[in-house]
Amino acid sequence: MAAMPAHVSAAVTYTATTPRPDGRKPARVAGSLVPHRRAPHHRWATVRQQKRGGRLNNNAALAEDAPASDAKHDTGPLSGTETLTLAVFSTSSYMRHTQTNVLEEAFGASNVRSLDVSLSPTTAPLAAGCNAVCLFVNDRADAETIDILADLGVRFIAMRCAGYDRVDLDACQRRGVAVARVPAYSPYAIAEHAIAMMLALNRQLMKGHARVLQGNYSLSGLVGFDMHGKTVGVIGTGKIGR
Repeated sequence: MAAMPAHVSAAVTYTATTPRPDGRKPARVAGSLVPHRRAPHHRWATVRQQKRGGRLNNNAALAEDAPASDAKHDTGPLSGTETLTLAVFSTSSYMRHTQTNVLEEAFGASNVRSLDVSLSPTTAPLAAGCNAVCLFVNDRADAETIDILADLGVRFIAMRCAGYDRVDLDACQRRGVAVARVPAYSPYAIAEHAIAMMLALNRQLMKGHARVLQGNYSLSGLVGFDMHGKTVGVIGTGKIGR
């Protein structure tokens, strides 16, 4: 993997220097026992939507729900003394019971805005009033979206994933927006998940589970084989492969 540009890699250290409100200590992410509480409900975060097949299909008029922002904004990367106000896009339900609590504990509940929609030029106005956004794998951060975010005063993008291919780094550099990403995931968790999928494939667990739900207990086509004594080929010998 090619080295990240300096303006991207340097931003990784930002979160370690950001002051916490009220002088509180940073929340412990690993093994944290943060008490459960729901993210505060805001009128502007209520997105008028239509559902088809359980998915959002209407992001039109989202800008109408965003707060007005006519104030003059600072430019350039955030300094270590500024208070971070964060808009978290693509917030799934599982995040509200895990990651959202950690973010609120670290930066203050009033400084974290959770949005269930993905980032796009249409939804970017929902970040008005924030100086940072947190994105995931399906969020769109192309040049058009970066320009909208920068005009709103956003100067920092935190990717909660390792990949940053959906972020236009040239546009970020042009507008003075710093970018950070997750440097690595647990290689043990990914390797163990790969083993779990291999065993599930061999023993036809998903197909068998579907049959049981239908009241079909036939073993036809579900018999696997012993993996004991077999040779396993590992393609790629990085941290996960090792």
